[in-house]
Amino acid sequence: MVLRSLVEYSQDVLAHPVSEDHLPDVSLIGEFSDPAELGKLLQLVLGCAISCEKKQDHIQRIMTLEESVQHVVMEAIQELMTKDTPDSLSPETYGNFDSQSRRYYFLSEEAEEGDELRQRCLDLERQLMLLSEEKQSLAQENAGLRERMGRPEGEGTPGLTAKKLLLLQSQLEQLQEENFRLESGREDERLRCAELEREVAELQHRNQALTSLAQEAQALKDEMDELRQSSERAGQLEATLTSCRRRLGELRELRRQVRQLEERNAGHAE
Repeated sequence: MVLRSLVEYSQDVLAHPVSEDHLPDVSLIGEFSDPAELGKLLQLVLGCAISCEKKQDHIQRIMTLEESVQHVVMEAIQELMTKDTPDSLSPETYGNFDSQSRRYYFLSEEAEEGDELRQRCLDLERQLMLLSEEKQSLAQENAGLRERMGRPEGEGTPGLTAKKLLLLQSQLEQLQEENFRLESGREDERLRCAELEREVAELQHRNQALTSLAQEAQALKDEMDELRQSSERAGQLEATLTSCRRRLGELRELRRQVRQLEERNAGHAE
């Protein structure tokens, strides 16, 4: 029942046909808990999860898993992408997940790519400007050709003009398609740049916090070194004091002996 529902949802709702190679054998799962068949079932569930309307929620949940688990999940989806047909599992279907996975694993690389992406956006804008100028020029030429086609036959060669007009119309359509593609790509790159800039700002904030902690740790270390030196100095002073006390005791003993000798000498003198 579950497998049939997953397959129907993938085919009817998501328009992703499921090949026979990716259909798990539920009997092996129920009887032996076969790992390979369980893996196919999990791949099918993941494919539906990150293609449905709530795919962003599912992707965010996947992002909260441990790094090793995320890596396994990503490999399973990529394996599904490479084995299925282009219509059923195209790279665009999992573009969001792949981007967010790379954001988790290669955050530092994405931060470094911020300048390159901004440069890419500028290049795309320049290309769009050139295409717009070329489009305008072709439109003017197209209008001129249409005007010439409306003139009497003696004023030109209609056959050649019609062919050139068709060629220009074809070029114009191609340029319009390229312009639309570049516009879409520029918007995607702009959003990606904004996201990367936000992440760079967060990393800079974290770096500042870590730098502050490192400075505090260094200050504490210096203080500990000073206390250690003071402790060593106190130990030396205590040893000196002990030595002085011992010598004072010896001096007192000598004085006592001197008094005894003086008393004996005095007795002998009498």
